Amino acid sequence: MKYTVRWVASCVYKPNMSIVPHSHDFYQYLYVKKGSGELQTNEKRLPLEIGKIYVLPPFIQHSIESFDEGMTTYELKFHANRENDTALSETPVTIDLSGTHAESVFKGMFNETANMHPMYKEMLSLKLEELHLCMTRAAELDESKKKTSSYSQTFSDVIYYMERNYASEMSLKTLADIAHMEKIYFLKKFKAEVGTTPVNYLRRLRINQSKNLLINSDFNVTQIAEAVGFQSIHHFSNVFKKLVGMTPTEYKEQSSNV
Repeated sequence: MKYTVRWVASCVYKPNMSIVPHSHDFYQYLYVKKGSGELQTNEKRLPLEIGKIYVLPPFIQHSIESFDEGMTTYELKFHANRENDTALSETPVTIDLSGTHAESVFKGMFNETANMHPMYKEMLSLKLEELHLCMTRAAELDESKKKTSSYSQTFSDVIYYMERNYASEMSLKTLADIAHMEKIYFLKKFKAEVGTTPVNYLRRLRINQSKNLLINSDFNVTQIAEAVGFQSIHHFSNVFKKLVGMTPTEYKEQSSNV
């Protein structure tokens, strides 16, 4: 396992309660369930707001203060092997999880702790890995959304849809309908504006996400192929080799040796 979960709990902060400045040798994730407050580090002050997760890397001095209404949080503390793990931040960050799958995964970790079924610790580690994959995906989608600003609004909407739904079946008609165009005209306009066809763009999306999974997850190649939307592992391997220059297995082995 990449992660060793050491503590998962719901914490209640009384109104205007303060936690003195401190640091620790593990990661701490703080999710605000109710109320509000403030997180202060050496570098900045962060408002603590409902639906957001606050990431505190090891050895970062910080203090926590609740406001007048008090605050209830979910908190997670864990050790991690940070080598080659792009999901882990080196600085304090805030991520909005409201209404996302990542929010459900994070809350699910507390159900595992409450029930303590057999192998719940192993399940916690797997859920934490899933949470990080969701967070990485969300960050990449936000970044890609910024890049689409160079396109017209019509094709920004199309590309945003593709990047949100790349693992699903996706017909040309669906994309053309989003653009409010006839299919043949849509193909022509898409290639002129984006520089490639919708099929090729979708393949690159899927392969880029599979590269993240190969590096940052324990899924096997078959599971990764299915997760990114390929119906056949042979098709996945062929497309991957064509775009990356090596097989998925070779890519995973090379990345683990870096």
